[in-house]
Parts: sequence; structure tokens; C-alpha cells
Amino acid sequence: MGSAWGFGLCGFLLLLLSYTITLHLYLSATYEVWALLRSSEALLSSHQGFDALLEVMRGQRRLQQLGSWHFGAIDPSLRPQADRLLQRLLLVSQQLNRLQGHTAAVLVASFSPNGQRLATAGVDKTIVLWGRDGQRLRTLTGHRATIRAVKFSPDGRYLASTGDDGTIHLWTAEGNLVRTIDLDSDTPWDLEFSLDSQQLVSGGTAHQLNVWGLDGRLQTTINLRRLDAEFTDTQSADGQVEVLSVRSLAYHPTGDRLAIGGNDGTILILTPDGELIQQVQGHAAAVHAIDFSPDGELLVSGGLDQQIKLWTIDGQPLKTLSHHQANIQEIVFTSDSSQFVSASWDKSLALWTRTGVLLETFQGHQAAVWSVAIRPDGETIASVGADHQVLIWQRQSQFRQTLHGKNTLALGAAYSPDGRTLAVAGGGAEISLIATNAHLSTTLTQRLTIPFDPAIADYTQRQFVAHRDGVTNLTIHPQRNLLTSTGEDRTIKLWDFDGHPLQTFVGHQAVVLGATWHPQGDELVSCDSDGWILRWNDRGRVLQRWQGHPTTVWDVDYNPQGHEFVTAGNDGSLKIWSRTGADEFGG
Repeated sequence: MGSAWGFGLCGFLLLLLSYTITLHLYLSATYEVWALLRSSEALLSSHQGFDALLEVMRGQRRLQQLGSWHFGAIDPSLRPQADRLLQRLLLVSQQLNRLQGHTAAVLVASFSPNGQRLATAGVDKTIVLWGRDGQRLRTLTGHRATIRAVKFSPDGRYLASTGDDGTIHLWTAEGNLVRTIDLDSDTPWDLEFSLDSQQLVSGGTAHQLNVWGLDGRLQTTINLRRLDAEFTDTQSADGQVEVLSVRSLAYHPTGDRLAIGGNDGTILILTPDGELIQQVQGHAAAVHAIDFSPDGELLVSGGLDQQIKLWTIDGQPLKTLSHHQANIQEIVFTSDSSQFVSASWDKSLALWTRTGVLLETFQGHQAAVWSVAIRPDGETIASVGADHQVLIWQRQSQFRQTLHGKNTLALGAAYSPDGRTLAVAGGGAEISLIATNAHLSTTLTQRLTIPFDPAIADYTQRQFVAHRDGVTNLTIHPQRNLLTSTGEDRTIKLWDFDGHPLQTFVGHQAVVLGATWHPQGDELVSCDSDGWILRWNDRGRVLQRWQGHPTTVWDVDYNPQGHEFVTAGNDGSLKIWSRTGADEFGG
């Protein structure tokens, strides 16, 4: 009996010990989830979105594991917090991958014309070839010093590299060395293939451009000291143009001209045989970045003066952009010429429209960004930097989209009830109707799966003139598929979502700034710049009018029950009114 009791007690103690250990592990895992979420938030605040995403996904995985244990409910605030943080990261993070392979600063990157390979190189004297999936395919050795430039030929057959060892290495696209070209005393900063892939142009510190055949023979030398100086306003003592060194090169898409960025801030535009077309003065320091748009209509440049400049292809200035806080090292257009990307020593990339509207800033590097390359499909960007990293970005987040029309001002937007049409008022007299072909949604039922939908960015757009003057606001009828617009022409108008006019409400004596429907859809309340509030029936007859504020009323909105509405005035007050507007409840 005693022995049985002893065995029973021993078993109980072992069970209790096992339970205690398991509970301790459970609590430790819970604390680990909290720590991962805190770490993710800290990484996000320091612009390390990709690392933050990895941390929160680890937290989600631990939450799944905790759910399989049987110690009661998990802290109810833990899972919603993890879900909210994951959703936030999916909306703001555009980094897709991080490639590890270099042991020192990475200075250059280039995609192959078919987009299947990425070449990167830099201070560690190696070139790394990557596959489309981010796998390292091959590491190429042969340079004896820092590699400054690496480029695929337009036909995709070759890869060329050059650097501080004063050589050009010509490789097959697969990474087999074809030949080495000795540049004598020149230290090149950049090189370019000709458009027919039969020549290489290199430029650096030797005040000249060298044109090489793929057989390694020097075909032409363009002496930049001896160019005709008739196009320049500032001449050297002997009346000649002098460029101390070539920092960047770019061929025009037609191949009939070559743009050169110099270390003195000068841009030279030459014919392929070295005849000077134009000398452009605009930058205050070295021009490290230069590119022609693929459609041949624009030239963009950037450099040590922290400015980006847009030019005609003949060097006429169009626009100056200020955004980066340090040297702009490279600028590359997308293949459709609609956008370009700039890379800066301020650790960031910036995405711009071709007209110079800033679309996105990508932050993730922990040191200067030295180079950027865009895959030919235009959707993927690779950047390399002094932090030894190769980062892969998506140009457009799959969980949000940014639409840019001809107006830079956007005053109002409203979705149709079925979610398939977005109406946008941009400060002019027009309303843009954007028919979305895909729905943007984030579903986290599979908590560790990030669903990317490339169809998200597919949309069509058309415009129609809505008011004689600017459109000030848009709202949707709560019961019917109708769009309501207010305008500077003192009217309110109803439209269907094909842009057909249905009704005009006339009654205001000043600019109408806001309008809202009663939840039942049988009444409308509006406000204007003179402080007046009007109440209408759904047929456009004024039921009541009064001056609700001494100055401009900016907006008006019903509460969900429809018993009262609120107005916001330029006098600094909010006023709550009964449905009829006869009684003011507070201010």
C-alpha cells in the first residue's frame, strides 16, 4: 500500500514538474512574441522595413505554435497587435529581398536585357552573377582593384567591367572571361556598350573617351581637351573646352549622341565620333549620374550638388529637383520612360515621374547607395551600397497603388458603392473616373503568407468636365449608385459613374465646399465659403438655409443615425445641429 502511494506521489510530482516546465516554456514563448513585436516596431522606425517584416513574421509563427498549446487563451491583445503590425508593414514595405554575397561596399549593378540575371560588383574586386530568384550563380574574379562599372551588352551576349586597376574585362553573359583590355594610364569611372553591342566606350581621369572594339583594339580616342569651344561661355586660356575627368556616360537611344557628365559640373553632348553638339552648364559640382529616357525625349542628370536636373536632349533646362540630402550617384529610367529612379549617398532611393513628381522614397540601406538597376519589365529595382548589401525592391507595392494624373493637387476622392470605380477631383473643373480592374485587399487567414497580386496596378482612366470652375469635393449617395460633386461655380451636381449628368442643385451664393447625404438618401446638407448651410430634398429644392458660421464652412457630415450633423468652420469651431438645422446642440 505504502509503495503504491509512493509511486503515485512520485508520478504526481513528475507530472507537476512536467506541467511547470511546459508552462514556463509557454510563458517564455509569449514573452518572445512581445519582444519580436517590439523589435519589429523599432526596426520599422529606423527604416529597416524588410528586417521588421521578418521579425513580425517570426512573431506570427510563434503565435501559431502557442495556439496549439493548452494553457487557456493567449493574451487577447497580442494577436490583433501582430496582425495590425503585419498589415502596416505590408503597406509600407517595398523591399522584396536582400542578397548576401559581397564582403565590401557594392558600387555597381546591372540587369541583363532579358531580366534573368543581375551583375553586381565593387570594392571586393569581384563580380557576382545572380539569378532572377536571388540565387548566386557565379562569382567572377580577375580584377586587381575596386570595380567601378559593370554593364551587359544590349544584345545580352556580353558583360563588361572596369575599375581602378586600369583594365576592362570582357566576359560572356554566363561569366566566362573573353579578354582583358589594358587602359594604360587611365583610371575609368564608367563605360557603355554601343547600341549595336559592337563597341565599348570608356571614360575616366585621362581627359578622353576611348572607343574599343570587342576584339580589344582601340578604334578611336576622343580628346576632350581639343573639342571646338564655340558652344561654351567659359573657355580655358587657349580657348578650348577642358573636362578634368569623365564621371558618367549615356548613349541616346538612337545612338546618334553621347552625354558625358564631368567632375566640374559640365555635361557634354557629343556625336559618336566626338563632335561637340552642346556643352551644358547647370550643376555646381561633379555629375555622377546621367541617363537618356528610352523614348529619346529627355535627359536627366544628378551629382554632388544634390540636385537632379531634367533637360531636353539638346541640353535645354526643364526642371530642377531637390530631394536628396547627399550626392546623387546614379539615375536610371524605366524601360517605358514613364519614371526614373535616383540613388544617393543619403542611403535612399527615390522614384520620380518623368516630369519630376516624387512618387516614392525607398529606405533600407544602412550606408550610401552607389548604384541602381531596373529590370527590363520595370517592376523590380536592384540597389547596392556601401553597407555591402544588394537590396531588391518592388517598384509598386502590391497592397496599394498611387495614381498620378495631370494635376498635382487632389481635393476629393470617392469610390462607387460596388468598389469598381474611383472618382477623383484634382483642383480643376474635371472629375477623373478610374475603373479599377483588380481589388486591393489584404487577407491574413494564412498568417505567414504574403499574397502579391501583380494585377493590382492595372487600371484605366477617363475625365469629364464637371463644373465651370474647380471641383471642391466629392461624395457618394448612400442608397443609389450616384456621385455628388460640389464646385467653385456655386452648384452641386449629381452624376452616374459613367460621367453622365443627372441633376444640378442651384442655391448657394458662394463656393460650395462640402455636401453630405442623410443616411436614408432623401435629404442633402451643404456648406459654402460664406458660412451658409443649405438643406435640400433629393429633387434639388432648398428646404432651409441659415448662416451657421461667421466665415467659411469647410465641411459637413451626418452622424450614422442621421439625427444630427456636424459642421467645421474657419472660425475654429465645430457645431452640431439637429437634422433640421433649427437647433444648435453645441459649439
